[in-house]
Amino acid sequence: MSRILQRPAEFIDNATETWSIKSEAIFKHANDVEALSNSKLHVFLQSLDESDATIAALMTLPYILPEPR
Repeated sequence: MSRILQRPAEFIDNATETWSIKSEAIFKHANDVEALSNSKLHVFLQSLDESDATIAALMTLPYILPEPR
């Protein structure tokens, strides 16, 4: 820790800026992946007939375990 504190302020500023850029890139990539996944799911659900779509929708619901007695 003391070595980090001895670094010039410019080094810390550059590291902060680099982290900010990388975190923004990771956030953008995650959003792109989510959008693509949602788009593919939407296309898939549109390709199903009504009964298949109902089954697919039910499969995406979280499974709820019964309460223990």
